Amino acid sequence: MRRVSWKENLLETFLGIIERHPRVLIAAAFLLAFLSLFYTARFLTFKTNRNDLVSPQREYNQIYLRYQEEFGKELDSLVVVVESPDIERGKAFVLRLARMLEKDRAHIKEVIYRIDPGYFRDKALLYLSLADLEELRSQLKTHRDFLQALVRRPTLNTLFAQINRKASSKAVSTLISGLLGAPKPAPSSSEDSSIDLGFVQAVLRQMNAYLQGSTTFVSPWETFFVTEKKQITHDGFYVSENEKLLFLLVSPVEKQESFTPAGAALARIRRDIAALRAEFPEVQAGVTGTPALAADEMAITKHDTMIASLVSLLGIGILFALVFRRMHGPLYALLTLLLAIAWSFGFLTLTIGSLNVLTVVFTTILIGLGIDFGIHFISRYNEERAGGKNMHEALEATFRGTSAGIITGGLTTSLAFYTTVLADFRGINELGFIAGSGILLCLLAMLTILPAFLVLKEQRRKYSGERVEKKGGRGRRLCERFLLYPRPVLMVGGLLTLLSLFALPRLSFDYNLLNLQAHGTESVEYERKILQNSARSTWFGVVIADSLDEARRKKALLEALPSVSKVESILPLIPQEQEKKLRLLQGLRPLLAPLSFASFPAELDLPALVSTLEKLKFKLRSRKKRSGPTPAEVRQEIDRFLSRVEQAEETQVVAALTTFQKALFQDFQDKLRFLQDHLHPSPVTLATLPPQLRKRFIGRSGRLLLQVFPKEDIWERKFLTAFVADLRSVDPQATGAPIQVYESSRLMKEGFEEAGLYALLAIIVLTLLDFRSPRSALFSLVPLGVGASWMAGLMVLFGVQFNLANLLVLPLIVGIGVDNGIHILHRYREEERENGQAGPRHWERYTPCILKSTGKAVTISSLTTMLGFGSLMVAKHQGIFSLGLVLTLGIGSILVASLTVLPALIHYWLQKGWRL
Repeated sequence: MRRVSWKENLLETFLGIIERHPRVLIAAAFLLAFLSLFYTARFLTFKTNRNDLVSPQREYNQIYLRYQEEFGKELDSLVVVVESPDIERGKAFVLRLARMLEKDRAHIKEVIYRIDPGYFRDKALLYLSLADLEELRSQLKTHRDFLQALVRRPTLNTLFAQINRKASSKAVSTLISGLLGAPKPAPSSSEDSSIDLGFVQAVLRQMNAYLQGSTTFVSPWETFFVTEKKQITHDGFYVSENEKLLFLLVSPVEKQESFTPAGAALARIRRDIAALRAEFPEVQAGVTGTPALAADEMAITKHDTMIASLVSLLGIGILFALVFRRMHGPLYALLTLLLAIAWSFGFLTLTIGSLNVLTVVFTTILIGLGIDFGIHFISRYNEERAGGKNMHEALEATFRGTSAGIITGGLTTSLAFYTTVLADFRGINELGFIAGSGILLCLLAMLTILPAFLVLKEQRRKYSGERVEKKGGRGRRLCERFLLYPRPVLMVGGLLTLLSLFALPRLSFDYNLLNLQAHGTESVEYERKILQNSARSTWFGVVIADSLDEARRKKALLEALPSVSKVESILPLIPQEQEKKLRLLQGLRPLLAPLSFASFPAELDLPALVSTLEKLKFKLRSRKKRSGPTPAEVRQEIDRFLSRVEQAEETQVVAALTTFQKALFQDFQDKLRFLQDHLHPSPVTLATLPPQLRKRFIGRSGRLLLQVFPKEDIWERKFLTAFVADLRSVDPQATGAPIQVYESSRLMKEGFEEAGLYALLAIIVLTLLDFRSPRSALFSLVPLGVGASWMAGLMVLFGVQFNLANLLVLPLIVGIGVDNGIHILHRYREEERENGQAGPRHWERYTPCILKSTGKAVTISSLTTMLGFGSLMVAKHQGIFSLGLVLTLGIGSILVASLTVLPALIHYWLQKGWRL
């Protein structure tokens, strides 16, 4: 009498429970699913911040969190970019939009669109250097007579008479270039070459232009405060360097419970922009910035995954209808899978309690992989029932034949995910734990609840099984002939593998996060416009200083770096050596106070002006050449003027020149009054700066913020690497979005690579334990090795790069690839046990193995996985598209290798009379 093993007793007991109590098992499964979903709805939270993907213990992340605590999270603002052909119309648009947004406190926390220049108006002279102020005092003392003449009689006659009188001295030249801000002449070897010819030429050109009918005045005096005015130019509006773009910075009210915290604010801004288009048809505007990029990405991802899920379900349904003549078996498998996913939600809520932007995809993973266990079980069960066995015998044969492969496949797949907990990236750790646990729950459900569904179905009505495959069918004969000649198959497979390995060095990695976004996304397009038109981006590095002196030292070092475009801080707004400057300004008061203008306009004496210019023209003949306009060029302007005066009516000439004279001396009067009105400034301190600036650049503890903008496009890895290295060379504690992305993307890439390696090592160990034969374990890994190399070759062929979205394929491919080999090896070994060892003359008895339910299940499970992940290729989001494409290439390659190279290798082995 044959001795019954403990395994057989356990199997009989297990089957007895399933066959006697299917309703109890199914009811318990539904109850557990209901409780899981209820618990999930109550307690599951969502973490949308990408910083939640990395460990808070990481030093760079701690630095960033301290920075946010010091300065607040509002610095990561939505950026409204406004394009207008007319800068003034652009300002009007910005003003209208800002007023609309400021009314919506439910979605908008703060709107920053300009720095009020009123605060700086009386303090402008404090922003000059001490040397400039001392020179100004010297010029006022030396040229008091010249100024008195101009203010007593502000006419072109007076101006050119004074220039003519001083034509041999430096007095007028230095006064014009120093006091009134015209470009200073380069040093000349001639001491009496004193006239600023650039200024004279500019005045003469505009006089000639007015005689030709122009009424556009351009100040020839040049503003005295060139450097300082840049801080408050364009009435304080934020304008790009090329004056093509204007900016609004909007701090949104974030909804932390949403996957798009800034989504509501972003939608409001876009609605208001659309509402203003009728009033400003020539103005184009859009929103970008880190919150906008994240919100657009999540919205597109949500839409894409929904469409992909529908396509996937439709494709799988069509596949099941074509392959399974009776749909109840696959439908039971799908229902069992849904129950397992519900359990998984409860488990993750209980253990982790939250989902993030990475772990949210775990349901897609379970749908793609969890159904495979059910397909293998249903396929073998249908084969056994079609062979004439009753329900009990078919279930027993199915468990005996497939349970080892299903369990080993499930364990290897879950282990592939569990090994990611060893990677140094929190988001990957959580994804691996959730997906690995979900795979085990799917495995448990497919080995308990799915058989219970089948038993219940059999008890309710007669089950006829699948139609038996006709013996000697065309497909079967083709496959048998194919396997009669394994060497050509192995040679072709080996050649393709070698070609793929040679192409491997050309496989690259794309770190650019903008390339993952959908083409035409507004936030991406306007981010690129900022990069093209401004010396800034929505990303900036952050350096923090404890004092003004430290801030100045760090700012100087940062501005000298090759990768830095500009450094924005509070420093330009805090004048240095203010006490000395205030004393100097006090000394200027008696020099400027007596200068008061006569009534406007003074009359123009045209004949006297012509006479003065003729004398000046003669004196210019003896001047030596110097930088700027030459004497000959100035004489040409005088000649043009004299010629036009002779040809035109005197009344017209006087009228045109009077108009120009009024504009010229009104501008001169404004500048002189500017000096007079700014001699009593109050000191500028950190405490007296406008609240808007203090909030942005001064932390809660009084520390100072320096925003460092890159010179190159740091979305590209090489520029980002150089920028981060430069920042850390000045301050190892530097932080900001560029460093966060640099470090997290590096850790993420390394994490997935480590996860793939750990998964492979763990699977090798598990297959050795399962087969207890190094040879069989190695055979089971053949589809993975060959298919993965083909996948890499196809990626190079189609120009597909790895990126931060499709790196997920590494652990997935390892788990899926080894699963096929395990099932095929187990079936061959089962055939070997049943039929005895095959010698060289009888190896062909194994030929039908891949044509039986195992080969069918491997094919169907791979196709369902390809449909599940391949449906992602309908996505507009380029990261999701690339994930679907790479997984489809990988799973397809592994399937082909499983059905060709592995069987050919096995049959070649059997031809030699060797054991598996």
